[in-house]
Amino acid sequence: MSYNDRTHLKSEEATWTFGCVPGKVPARLQAWLETHRQLESRKAALLWAPMHSMTQLRAEALGDDHEVVNVAVEKETTDMDDTLTSLLFRRQHNLDVPFGRLPDDIFREIANHYVDLWRGMERYKKSFAWRNILAVCSRLRSVLLEIPTLWTNISLNFHPELRDIFHARTRGLPLHVRTDKFMGPNEHHRHSVGNFLSGNIKTISSLLLTWHSGTSASTGWPKLTPFLEKHIGTTSFPQLKHAAFFDKDYDFHQIFGYTITINAPKLESLVLEAMVLNPTTLFPFPHLTNIHIQKVITFADEIIPLLAVCPALEFCWIDAEDMTGNVDEERWEGLLPNITTLHLPALKVLRMDMFVLTDTLKILQLLPHSPNARIRIELTTREFNHIYSEVLLQLLEPRIRHFDQLVVRQTWGGRRESSFRLCSVEDSSLSLGHHESAGLEIGVPGEFVPTNADVHADPLVPLFSILPTGIATHLSSLHLVSSTTELLNPNDDEDGIATLPTPALLISGFRYLPHLTMLKVAGWMDIDELLEAFILKGLDSSSESDVEVDVNDVALSDHGHHPTLCPSLRHFEFQDSYFTPELLIQFLQERYKAGVRVGMLRVTGDLLDEHLRSIVRALVLEFIEDTPNDLNNSEV
Repeated sequence: MSYNDRTHLKSEEATWTFGCVPGKVPARLQAWLETHRQLESRKAALLWAPMHSMTQLRAEALGDDHEVVNVAVEKETTDMDDTLTSLLFRRQHNLDVPFGRLPDDIFREIANHYVDLWRGMERYKKSFAWRNILAVCSRLRSVLLEIPTLWTNISLNFHPELRDIFHARTRGLPLHVRTDKFMGPNEHHRHSVGNFLSGNIKTISSLLLTWHSGTSASTGWPKLTPFLEKHIGTTSFPQLKHAAFFDKDYDFHQIFGYTITINAPKLESLVLEAMVLNPTTLFPFPHLTNIHIQKVITFADEIIPLLAVCPALEFCWIDAEDMTGNVDEERWEGLLPNITTLHLPALKVLRMDMFVLTDTLKILQLLPHSPNARIRIELTTREFNHIYSEVLLQLLEPRIRHFDQLVVRQTWGGRRESSFRLCSVEDSSLSLGHHESAGLEIGVPGEFVPTNADVHADPLVPLFSILPTGIATHLSSLHLVSSTTELLNPNDDEDGIATLPTPALLISGFRYLPHLTMLKVAGWMDIDELLEAFILKGLDSSSESDVEVDVNDVALSDHGHHPTLCPSLRHFEFQDSYFTPELLIQFLQERYKAGVRVGMLRVTGDLLDEHLRSIVRALVLEFIEDTPNDLNNSEV
C-alpha cells in the first residue's frame, strides 16, 4: 500500500498512520501514546462544540423567513471553519505518528531539552544519566549519535574508553570537562585524566575539577598543584572560558600556601576552593569578569596581583578563613610586582570576608572609588582586640567623603550582628533596598563580645565617638536601624535589648553633622535619649556625663538665640520605635522655637491620642502615622 493509500480519508472515524508495526513500539511508550490520543480526542470534541453551537444559533437567528443573507459574513465564517479544521487535522496527524517515526528535528529538540535537564544537576549528582534516552528506540539513538553538541560534556570519572567515545562524537567542538565526583588517590586514574586534559587542551571550553587525595595530611598522596604542573604546566588553554577547582581535603584540615597556575587568555569566570592562583606566575585575564575564592587562608599580597591582571572584573567574592595559626606572609617578599593602583572600571560587586584589617585597608587603598561598585567587608573577630572605634575610623575615613548617606544596622537574635553602610541617597532611593545600591558595607561578626571598657558591642557608641573627628560633616542622611528575631514588649528591661547611646554622646556626634537633612530611626524599643539630645535641656545634662560637650561648638540656628543640633535637619522618621509622647511634643516645640521647624515627621500609629496629634500637626509641616509593624520587618 502506498503512502497516499494509507493516509486516505475513508470515514469520519478514519485515522492516519505511517505503517508502524505496534509490536515494535515499547509497551510503555505504546500505552502512553494511546492515552495521549484519547486526551487529544476529548480536547478536539470540546473545541468543536462551541463552533457547532454558534452555527446553530446563527441559523436560528436568521430563520427560514429571512431572504437577505450577508454573503460576506457567511464566506468569512466558512473560511474560518476550514482553517480550524485543517489545523485540527494536522495536529491529530502529528499525534498519531508513533514516537519512532517522528521527524529528525523533533528528535533533536527532545534530546536537547532532556540533556539540558540532566546537565543542570549539581556536581556530585549523576549529571550524565541522560544516556538512558539512547535506549528508547534505535532510530532516536541513531539521530542522537549524529548530534555532536550532546557529547561535548565529558566526565573525567568516565572509563577511558567511554571518555574516548564521547570525545570522538564531538567532531572537534569545544569541550565541557568536569569531574562527576572527584579525583582520588588512584595513580592510574590521575595519569589517564592528565593525559586527556593535556591532549585536548586546545578545545576545552569549561573545566570543573574536584580533587580529593585523602582524609589525612600525612598520607603523602599528591595535591592538585603537582598534578597540574606535571600535565599542564604553563601551557595555554586557548578556548577555556569557565574554570573551577575544588580540593575536598579542606574538609579535614585547613590549608595555607596552596597555589596553582592557569594560563587561559579567554577565561571569563573562575572559582577556587582551598587554593589561590600563584601570584608569581600569573598570566593576564583580559576577559575575566567573575572570581569566587573560598575556604582558603590567604592575605592581600596573594590577591592584589590577581586583581591587577583582571581589568574587566565585575564580580569578586573572596571568602577567606580566619588566620588562627601562624601564616608566612613574607614568603613572596621580593617576588611580587609593585602595584600602585587597581584599575577595575567595570567592578560591580567586591566582597571580602575574614581578612585582617591591614589587608582590607591595603586593598581598599589601591582601589579607586567607583560610583557603581558595591563593596562588602566582613571583619574577623580578632580585629576587636583593638578599640572598636579605631577600627571603624580606619575603614570609613578613606571612602566616606564619596557618599552622603550612612546606614547603621544591628540585629539581635541570640547574638548581635552589626553593619555600617555608606551609600548615595539618590541610588538607594532607586533600588529595591540598601543592599542593592552601590556603596561600602562593613559587617561586624556576631561572635564579638566586648571585653573591656574601651570596646563596645553597640555599633552606635563607636560611631558617635568618631564623628567629632569631622569625617562626616557632609552627610545629609543618617539611618539607625535595629531589628530582632522576636517581637519584644516595649516594657521589657533586658540587657539583650538594643539601646541608643546617652544623650551626651549623641550630642557630641550630632553637632558634627551640620548638613544632615534626614534622620530615620527604626525598630528601637526606646528613643527618648534621642529626643532628649535634641531638646535644649539635653545640653545642660551633658555636663553630668562622662562625655564632655562644649556648648559653644554646637551649631546655632538662623536666629542665633538658642544652640541647635543639626540646623539643616527637617525630616524625621521614627518607624516602629517607641517614645514618650510628652517628650516628642517637647522636642517639636524646641525645634519650632529655635527656628528649625520640622518639615516632615513620620511615626508609628497608636502612640498618640487625638489631642496630642492635634498638637503635633500644629508644630510640623507634614505629619504621617504608619500602621505598627513587626519589629522584625523594620526597614529604613
